[in-house]
Amino acid sequence: MFDSSFARGRLESAIAHGAASAGPVVAQILSQMPEDEIVPAANTLVDVRSGVSDFVTPTHGAPMSEHAFSQLTARLGIPTPYARELLEGSSKTDGGWKGELLSQSISAHLAHSRERFLVRRIEGSTRAILSDKFKRMDSRPLLEAFIGAVRELGGAPLSGHATETRVAVRALLPTIYEPVPGEAVAFGLHWGNSDFGAGSYHVSLFILRLLCLNGLVGETELRKTHVGARLEDDVLYSRRTHELTEAALISATRDVVGGVLGPAAIEARLARIRAIHAEEVNFDAAWQRVGKSLTKGDKEATRQAFESPDEVNMPKGNTMWRFANALSWVANGKDVGEDRRLDLQAVAGKLV
Repeated sequence: MFDSSFARGRLESAIAHGAASAGPVVAQILSQMPEDEIVPAANTLVDVRSGVSDFVTPTHGAPMSEHAFSQLTARLGIPTPYARELLEGSSKTDGGWKGELLSQSISAHLAHSRERFLVRRIEGSTRAILSDKFKRMDSRPLLEAFIGAVRELGGAPLSGHATETRVAVRALLPTIYEPVPGEAVAFGLHWGNSDFGAGSYHVSLFILRLLCLNGLVGETELRKTHVGARLEDDVLYSRRTHELTEAALISATRDVVGGVLGPAAIEARLARIRAIHAEEVNFDAAWQRVGKSLTKGDKEATRQAFESPDEVNMPKGNTMWRFANALSWVANGKDVGEDRRLDLQAVAGKLV
Protein backbone atom coordinates (compact mmCIF):
# COMPACT_ATOMS: atom_id res chain seq x y z
CA MET A 1 0.00 0.00 0.00
CA PHE A 2 1.16 3.53 -0.64
CA ASP A 3 1.60 6.15 2.04
CA SER A 4 -1.61 8.15 1.66
CA SER A 5 -0.30 11.14 3.61
CA PHE A 6 2.81 11.30 1.40
CA ALA A 7 0.70 11.05 -1.76
CA ARG A 8 -1.70 13.71 -0.48
CA GLY A 9 1.20 16.02 0.32
CA ARG A 10 2.65 15.50 -3.17
CA LEU A 11 -0.72 16.24 -4.78
CA GLU A 12 -1.34 19.39 -2.75
CA SER A 13 2.20 20.61 -3.38
CA ALA A 14 1.83 20.04 -7.14
CA ILE A 15 -1.43 21.99 -7.24
CA ALA A 16 0.05 24.83 -5.16
CA HIS A 17 3.05 25.12 -7.45
CA GLY A 18 0.75 24.75 -10.44
CA ALA A 19 -0.87 28.08 -9.83
CA ALA A 20 2.50 29.78 -10.18
CA SER A 21 3.29 27.87 -13.39
CA ALA A 22 -0.10 28.06 -15.08
CA GLY A 23 -0.99 31.62 -14.07
CA PRO A 24 1.48 33.49 -16.32
CA VAL A 25 0.73 31.22 -19.29
CA VAL A 26 -3.02 31.69 -18.90
CA ALA A 27 -2.52 35.45 -18.63
CA GLN A 28 -0.34 35.43 -21.75
CA ILE A 29 -2.92 33.49 -23.76
CA LEU A 30 -5.78 35.71 -22.64
CA SER A 31 -3.88 38.91 -23.42
CA GLN A 32 -2.35 38.08 -26.81
CA MET A 33 -4.30 38.24 -30.04
CA PRO A 34 -2.48 37.73 -33.35
CA GLU A 35 -2.68 40.51 -35.90
CA ASP A 36 -3.72 38.92 -39.20
CA GLU A 37 -3.29 39.86 -42.83
CA ILE A 38 -4.33 38.00 -45.96
CA VAL A 39 -1.97 38.77 -48.83
CA PRO A 40 -1.04 37.23 -52.21
CA ALA A 41 2.48 35.82 -52.12
CA ALA A 42 3.37 37.84 -55.22
CA ASN A 43 2.75 41.05 -53.25
CA THR A 44 5.39 40.24 -50.64
CA LEU A 45 9.16 40.08 -50.43
CA VAL A 46 11.92 39.21 -47.98
CA ASP A 47 14.65 41.56 -46.80
CA VAL A 48 17.72 39.87 -45.30
CA ARG A 49 20.31 41.73 -43.26
CA SER A 50 22.85 40.59 -40.66
CA GLY A 51 21.19 37.30 -39.77
CA VAL A 52 17.67 38.74 -39.61
CA SER A 53 14.98 38.25 -42.24
CA ASP A 54 12.03 40.65 -42.52
CA PHE A 55 8.85 39.52 -44.22
CA VAL A 56 7.48 42.55 -46.05
CA THR A 57 3.86 42.95 -47.17
CA PRO A 58 2.21 46.04 -48.67
CA THR A 59 1.25 47.19 -45.16
CA HIS A 60 3.91 45.77 -42.81
CA GLY A 61 7.50 44.73 -42.52
CA ALA A 62 8.43 42.60 -39.51
CA PRO A 63 11.19 40.11 -38.59
CA MET A 64 10.31 36.46 -39.08
CA SER A 65 10.53 33.96 -36.25
CA GLU A 66 12.44 30.73 -36.95
CA HIS A 67 9.10 28.96 -37.27
CA ALA A 68 7.75 31.46 -39.81
CA PHE A 69 11.00 31.33 -41.79
CA SER A 70 10.78 27.53 -41.97
CA GLN A 71 7.12 27.71 -43.01
CA LEU A 72 7.88 30.17 -45.79
CA THR A 73 10.82 28.29 -47.28
CA ALA A 74 8.91 25.01 -47.13
CA ARG A 75 5.88 26.55 -48.87
CA LEU A 76 8.12 27.91 -51.63
CA GLY A 77 9.99 24.63 -52.13
CA ILE A 78 13.34 26.04 -50.97
CA PRO A 79 15.31 23.57 -48.80
CA THR A 80 15.04 25.03 -45.32
CA PRO A 81 18.50 23.88 -44.08
CA TYR A 82 20.15 25.59 -47.07
CA ALA A 83 18.09 28.74 -46.58
CA ARG A 84 18.99 28.83 -42.90
CA GLU A 85 22.66 28.41 -43.74
CA LEU A 86 22.46 31.45 -46.04
CA LEU A 87 20.63 33.42 -43.36
CA GLU A 88 23.25 32.62 -40.73
CA GLY A 89 26.02 33.47 -43.22
CA SER A 90 24.51 36.88 -43.88
CA SER A 91 25.67 38.05 -40.45
CA LYS A 92 29.33 37.37 -41.24
CA THR A 93 31.85 39.70 -42.90
CA ASP A 94 31.71 38.09 -46.33
CA GLY A 95 30.47 41.05 -48.31
CA GLY A 96 26.84 40.14 -47.63
CA TRP A 97 26.48 37.95 -50.71
CA LYS A 98 24.74 35.12 -48.82
CA GLY A 99 22.07 37.46 -47.53
CA GLU A 100 21.59 38.97 -50.97
CA LEU A 101 21.32 35.52 -52.56
CA LEU A 102 18.74 34.41 -50.00
CA SER A 103 16.69 37.60 -50.35
CA GLN A 104 16.73 37.43 -54.15
CA SER A 105 15.91 33.73 -54.21
CA ILE A 106 12.95 33.93 -51.84
CA SER A 107 11.60 37.10 -53.43
CA ALA A 108 11.82 35.55 -56.91
CA HIS A 109 9.86 32.51 -55.73
CA LEU A 110 7.28 34.80 -54.11
CA ALA A 111 6.90 36.89 -57.26
CA HIS A 112 6.01 33.78 -59.28
CA SER A 113 3.81 32.14 -56.66
CA ARG A 114 0.04 31.92 -56.99
CA GLU A 115 -0.43 31.22 -53.28
CA ARG A 116 -2.13 33.47 -50.77
CA PHE A 117 -0.83 33.69 -47.22
CA LEU A 118 -2.37 34.26 -43.84
CA VAL A 119 0.36 36.23 -42.07
CA ARG A 120 0.13 36.26 -38.26
CA ARG A 121 2.08 38.77 -36.18
CA ILE A 122 2.46 39.38 -32.46
CA GLU A 123 4.33 42.27 -30.86
CA GLY A 124 6.12 43.25 -34.06
CA SER A 125 7.21 39.72 -34.97
CA THR A 126 5.99 37.64 -37.90
CA ARG A 127 5.15 34.44 -36.02
CA ALA A 128 3.60 32.42 -38.86
CA ILE A 129 3.14 32.40 -42.63
CA LEU A 130 0.25 30.07 -43.31
CA SER A 131 -2.11 28.99 -46.05
CA ASP A 132 -5.22 31.10 -46.43
CA LYS A 133 -7.11 27.89 -45.60
CA PHE A 134 -5.80 27.97 -42.03
CA LYS A 135 -8.77 27.91 -39.65
CA ARG A 136 -8.26 30.45 -36.89
CA MET A 137 -9.32 29.13 -33.48
CA ASP A 138 -9.19 31.82 -30.83
CA SER A 139 -7.40 30.26 -27.86
CA ARG A 140 -8.90 32.68 -25.35
CA PRO A 141 -12.55 31.55 -25.14
CA LEU A 142 -11.51 27.91 -25.59
CA LEU A 143 -9.15 28.11 -22.62
CA GLU A 144 -11.74 29.91 -20.52
CA ALA A 145 -14.25 27.12 -21.28
CA PHE A 146 -11.69 24.47 -20.37
CA ILE A 147 -10.73 26.06 -17.04
CA GLY A 148 -14.37 26.73 -16.15
CA ALA A 149 -15.40 23.12 -16.81
CA VAL A 150 -12.48 21.75 -14.78
CA ARG A 151 -13.28 24.02 -11.84
CA GLU A 152 -16.88 22.83 -11.86
CA LEU A 153 -15.50 19.35 -11.14
CA GLY A 154 -13.32 20.66 -8.31
CA GLY A 155 -10.09 20.65 -10.34
CA ALA A 156 -7.36 23.27 -10.53
CA PRO A 157 -4.60 24.30 -12.98
CA LEU A 158 -1.45 22.22 -12.58
CA SER A 159 1.00 23.72 -15.06
CA GLY A 160 1.37 25.95 -18.07
CA HIS A 161 3.73 25.75 -21.03
CA ALA A 162 4.27 28.41 -23.65
CA THR A 163 6.72 28.44 -26.53
CA GLU A 164 6.98 30.64 -29.59
CA THR A 165 4.52 28.40 -31.43
CA ARG A 166 2.47 26.38 -28.92
CA VAL A 167 0.63 26.82 -25.65
CA ALA A 168 -0.57 24.20 -23.19
CA VAL A 169 -2.28 24.20 -19.81
CA ARG A 170 -2.84 21.22 -17.55
CA ALA A 171 -5.44 20.85 -14.84
CA LEU A 172 -5.80 18.17 -12.17
CA LEU A 173 -8.54 16.70 -10.01
CA PRO A 174 -7.57 16.55 -6.29
CA THR A 175 -8.45 12.84 -5.99
CA ILE A 176 -5.87 10.10 -5.40
CA TYR A 177 -6.25 6.63 -6.90
CA GLU A 178 -4.31 3.41 -6.26
CA PRO A 179 -4.68 1.31 -9.43
CA VAL A 180 -2.19 -1.27 -8.11
CA PRO A 181 -0.60 -1.64 -4.66
CA GLY A 182 2.05 1.01 -4.07
CA GLU A 183 1.13 3.21 -7.06
CA ALA A 184 -0.64 6.52 -6.46
CA VAL A 185 -1.96 8.54 -9.41
CA ALA A 186 -4.20 11.51 -10.07
CA PHE A 187 -6.07 12.41 -13.25
CA GLY A 188 -6.51 15.62 -15.13
CA LEU A 189 -6.59 17.08 -18.60
CA HIS A 190 -4.05 18.57 -20.97
CA TRP A 191 -5.31 21.48 -23.11
CA GLY A 192 -3.20 22.61 -26.06
CA ASN A 193 -3.31 24.76 -29.16
CA SER A 194 -1.12 26.46 -31.73
CA ASP A 195 -2.21 29.71 -33.34
CA PHE A 196 0.77 29.41 -35.67
CA GLY A 197 0.41 26.10 -37.48
CA ALA A 198 2.51 23.96 -35.12
CA GLY A 199 -0.28 21.63 -34.01
CA SER A 200 -3.99 21.10 -33.72
CA TYR A 201 -6.39 22.22 -31.00
CA HIS A 202 -6.72 19.30 -28.59
CA VAL A 203 -7.81 18.16 -25.14
CA SER A 204 -6.21 14.98 -23.78
CA LEU A 205 -6.25 12.94 -20.61
CA PHE A 206 -3.35 13.64 -18.25
CA ILE A 207 -2.05 11.19 -15.63
CA LEU A 208 0.25 12.23 -12.79
CA ARG A 209 2.21 9.58 -10.87
CA LEU A 210 2.48 11.06 -7.39
CA LEU A 211 5.60 9.25 -6.18
CA CYS A 212 7.78 11.10 -8.68
CA LEU A 213 5.42 13.54 -10.45
CA ASN A 214 5.97 11.90 -13.83
CA GLY A 215 3.30 13.18 -16.18
CA LEU A 216 1.81 11.23 -19.08
CA VAL A 217 -0.47 12.76 -21.71
CA GLY A 218 -2.92 10.16 -22.94
CA GLU A 219 -4.82 9.73 -26.17
CA THR A 220 -6.43 12.88 -27.50
CA GLU A 221 -10.11 13.08 -26.61
CA LEU A 222 -10.83 16.16 -28.71
CA ARG A 223 -8.87 17.24 -31.77
CA LYS A 224 -9.67 19.93 -34.31
CA THR A 225 -7.28 20.73 -37.12
CA HIS A 226 -6.70 24.25 -38.40
CA VAL A 227 -7.99 23.53 -41.90
CA GLY A 228 -11.00 25.39 -43.21
CA ALA A 229 -12.41 27.20 -46.20
CA ARG A 230 -10.30 29.64 -48.17
CA LEU A 231 -10.25 33.08 -46.54
CA GLU A 232 -11.32 36.22 -48.35
CA ASP A 233 -8.96 39.21 -48.42
CA ASP A 234 -10.84 40.69 -45.47
CA VAL A 235 -9.92 38.46 -42.50
CA LEU A 236 -13.24 39.41 -40.91
CA TYR A 237 -15.01 38.03 -43.96
CA SER A 238 -17.41 35.70 -42.13
CA ARG A 239 -17.75 36.66 -38.51
CA ARG A 240 -20.95 34.66 -38.13
CA THR A 241 -19.32 31.45 -39.41
CA HIS A 242 -16.36 32.00 -37.09
CA GLU A 243 -18.67 32.57 -34.12
CA LEU A 244 -20.65 29.39 -34.84
CA THR A 245 -17.47 27.32 -35.15
CA GLU A 246 -16.10 28.81 -31.93
CA ALA A 247 -19.35 28.14 -30.05
CA ALA A 248 -19.32 24.49 -31.17
CA LEU A 249 -15.71 24.06 -30.02
CA ILE A 250 -16.47 25.66 -26.66
CA SER A 251 -19.38 23.25 -26.16
CA ALA A 252 -17.27 20.26 -27.23
CA THR A 253 -14.50 21.29 -24.84
CA ARG A 254 -16.91 21.39 -21.90
CA ASP A 255 -18.41 18.03 -22.87
CA VAL A 256 -14.99 16.38 -23.12
CA VAL A 257 -13.92 17.66 -19.70
CA GLY A 258 -17.04 16.23 -18.09
CA GLY A 259 -16.84 12.94 -19.97
CA VAL A 260 -13.13 12.15 -19.62
CA LEU A 261 -13.02 12.97 -15.91
CA GLY A 262 -16.25 11.14 -15.14
CA PRO A 263 -16.26 8.00 -12.90
CA ALA A 264 -16.70 5.48 -15.75
CA ALA A 265 -13.88 6.96 -17.83
CA ILE A 266 -11.49 7.07 -14.88
CA GLU A 267 -12.25 3.48 -13.91
CA ALA A 268 -11.50 2.39 -17.49
CA ARG A 269 -8.15 4.17 -17.33
CA LEU A 270 -7.33 2.57 -13.96
CA ALA A 271 -8.03 -0.82 -15.52
CA ARG A 272 -5.63 0.01 -18.34
CA ILE A 273 -2.90 0.92 -15.83
CA ARG A 274 -3.45 -2.40 -14.06
CA ALA A 275 -3.11 -4.21 -17.38
CA ILE A 276 0.18 -2.63 -18.44
CA HIS A 277 1.51 -2.91 -14.87
CA ALA A 278 1.05 -6.67 -15.22
CA GLU A 279 2.56 -6.81 -18.72
CA GLU A 280 6.21 -7.82 -18.45
CA VAL A 281 8.47 -6.73 -21.32
CA ASN A 282 12.11 -6.18 -22.12
CA PHE A 283 13.24 -2.78 -23.32
CA ASP A 284 13.61 -3.64 -27.01
CA ALA A 285 10.12 -5.10 -27.22
CA ALA A 286 8.64 -2.05 -25.49
CA TRP A 287 10.57 0.32 -27.74
CA GLN A 288 9.05 -1.28 -30.84
CA ARG A 289 5.72 0.32 -29.90
CA VAL A 290 6.98 3.90 -29.91
CA GLY A 291 10.40 4.00 -31.58
CA LYS A 292 9.27 5.29 -34.99
CA SER A 293 8.49 8.73 -33.59
CA LEU A 294 11.58 9.11 -31.39
CA THR A 295 15.32 9.64 -31.83
CA LYS A 296 18.37 7.51 -31.03
CA GLY A 297 19.12 9.89 -28.17
CA ASP A 298 15.62 9.36 -26.78
CA LYS A 299 16.14 5.60 -27.04
CA GLU A 300 19.40 5.55 -25.10
CA ALA A 301 18.11 7.89 -22.39
CA THR A 302 14.93 5.81 -22.00
CA ARG A 303 16.91 2.56 -21.92
CA GLN A 304 19.13 3.91 -19.14
CA ALA A 305 16.09 4.92 -17.11
CA PHE A 306 14.19 1.67 -17.74
CA GLU A 307 17.15 -0.60 -16.96
CA SER A 308 18.39 1.42 -13.96
CA PRO A 309 17.91 0.22 -10.36
CA ASP A 310 15.73 3.30 -9.66
CA GLU A 311 12.41 2.14 -8.14
CA VAL A 312 11.22 5.55 -6.98
CA ASN A 313 11.09 7.62 -10.14
CA MET A 314 9.95 4.55 -12.09
CA PRO A 315 7.68 1.72 -10.89
CA LYS A 316 9.23 -1.60 -9.91
CA GLY A 317 9.56 -4.44 -12.41
CA ASN A 318 10.22 -4.68 -16.13
CA THR A 319 6.70 -3.76 -17.19
CA MET A 320 5.01 -1.53 -19.75
CA TRP A 321 3.94 0.74 -16.87
CA ARG A 322 7.60 1.22 -15.93
CA PHE A 323 8.50 1.82 -19.59
CA ALA A 324 5.81 4.51 -19.95
CA ASN A 325 7.14 6.23 -16.85
CA ALA A 326 10.73 5.93 -18.09
CA LEU A 327 9.70 7.87 -21.19
CA SER A 328 8.00 10.48 -19.03
CA TRP A 329 11.07 10.68 -16.77
CA VAL A 330 13.23 11.42 -19.81
CA ALA A 331 10.73 14.07 -20.90
CA ASN A 332 11.19 15.82 -17.55
CA GLY A 333 14.94 16.22 -18.08
CA LYS A 334 16.35 19.68 -17.42
CA ASP A 335 17.79 20.00 -20.93
CA VAL A 336 14.58 19.03 -22.70
CA GLY A 337 12.79 21.92 -24.42
CA GLU A 338 9.10 22.56 -23.79
CA ASP A 339 7.92 21.43 -27.23
CA ARG A 340 9.94 18.22 -27.01
CA ARG A 341 8.75 17.62 -23.43
CA LEU A 342 5.13 17.74 -24.56
CA ASP A 343 5.82 15.38 -27.46
CA LEU A 344 7.60 12.79 -25.29
CA GLN A 345 4.89 12.85 -22.63
CA ALA A 346 2.28 12.33 -25.34
CA VAL A 347 4.16 9.26 -26.64
CA ALA A 348 4.31 7.90 -23.09
CA GLY A 349 0.63 8.56 -22.55
CA LYS A 350 -0.43 6.59 -25.61
CA LEU A 351 0.75 3.44 -23.86
CA VAL A 352 -1.75 4.08 -21.09
